[in-house]
Amino acid sequence: MATDIMSVARNTIPNASGNGALVFKILNGTNRAYDDTQIYWAVLGMSNNRWNYLDRSGQLHPISMALNDAPGHLSKNGANYANIYTRVSEVDWVNLPKIVSGRMFLSVGSPCFIKTHDNGFAGPDLNNSSDPNRDVYHDFIEFTIDNSGYHGNTTRVDAFGFPIQHRLVNRSGNFDLTFGELENETRDGLFAKFRHEVPEEFKTLAEIQAPYRIVAPIHGSFAPGKKNDKYFDAYSNNKYTTQQILLCNGPLAQEPEIGSALNRHVFRGNTKDVTQYYKSSPANYYAKFWHDHSIGQLAYGFAYDDYNGQASYLEIGDPKALIIRIGWNESVGASGSRIPTGVIALRSNANGKFVCAENAGNSSLIANRDAASSWETFELISLDGNNVALKSRANGKYVCAENAGDGPLIANRSQVSSWETFRLIDRGNGKVALIAVNGKYVCADDFGNSELIANRTSVDSWETFDLTQQ
Repeated sequence: MATDIMSVARNTIPNASGNGALVFKILNGTNRAYDDTQIYWAVLGMSNNRWNYLDRSGQLHPISMALNDAPGHLSKNGANYANIYTRVSEVDWVNLPKIVSGRMFLSVGSPCFIKTHDNGFAGPDLNNSSDPNRDVYHDFIEFTIDNSGYHGNTTRVDAFGFPIQHRLVNRSGNFDLTFGELENETRDGLFAKFRHEVPEEFKTLAEIQAPYRIVAPIHGSFAPGKKNDKYFDAYSNNKYTTQQILLCNGPLAQEPEIGSALNRHVFRGNTKDVTQYYKSSPANYYAKFWHDHSIGQLAYGFAYDDYNGQASYLEIGDPKALIIRIGWNESVGASGSRIPTGVIALRSNANGKFVCAENAGNSSLIANRDAASSWETFELISLDGNNVALKSRANGKYVCAENAGDGPLIANRSQVSSWETFRLIDRGNGKVALIAVNGKYVCADDFGNSELIANRTSVDSWETFDLTQQ
């Protein structure tokens, strides 16, 4: 079944009923990594001056402390939490009433653990190392639905959990727009690209709470007392602290132009010239990354990222439907089966030759052999998800994308880390592609006459290999 964000035809969308202002639907774009019974949503927001949650029938109910101990409640680490969640498998379209300051929490593999109170709730806390959601894959969108329509966005202000696309359709039939991460971006790919693309100060943001999320700078080494806690100070002439700039709070709370300019490194330039954003450091390269990998280059990377129209913000006066797609990684197999591990060989589609760990593994990999023997075979080792390692049978060493992917592939490592990890992409009919630590595809360059190197952003014959078990 198609699960791309545009797979839902407008003429199949039902009208809202009862008190619904619009309908919404969650699409499972995890490519069989999780089935619909393992994907959860919960909506919390204000209605009639009270915090409410939405049930699967589209009805709002006041939250309370008592809800944490109600029948069917959730429990973790000896504490009880309100069970306000619905599995995607339980309902197709849901009525969504008018609601203010709404959040739709999304999670895969497990619901989130949220403590409800009579006058609010305690959601996931990225700064709390013992938070029950620390080992849960979760994300959210935020929105308000009022008399003037729907107003909402995806957000990376706090963290990235998984790719999300956020599509809004109106009743008049003249508005159908989607924002969020580019749909061809995958979760593993974004982690790898982040580590490769951002400056050194930002790289650890993809490690602190890995594999669950990439956190915003304020939740990492840019927090008070941490290594980069004065990153922006001199750029602002010490008028604002790095933390105030990242959070756009304190004296910047009412200064969206200044706050955004400092994050974008245009504090001393034209604050509305998008072409000059993030050209020099110091800058919020975490936010820049999400713009670079989002539809229309629009993203919410920090609190005032909406200044000058740069946020992934959707609004319309006559909303009909909201469609949210949860992305993950490529399919693990055309029929849902895992790509086989064990001893394998790789034959390049660039020239029909087998990949060889030349010179008993002491030279770079190259596709230059007509048959597969020990130098041309590898042990394919499954890591997590679609990630694998390749151990050469020529020397017993792991294949490495040398120099973070900027150098040729060579079997020279005795253990697996990020440079020795590859994402295996099933292209069907026994064909695969490999993505290295830099987020690029491994290529048999020059029709296979050059060493294998991860330097391509798309897949064609040079980036495709026949995987054969030996």
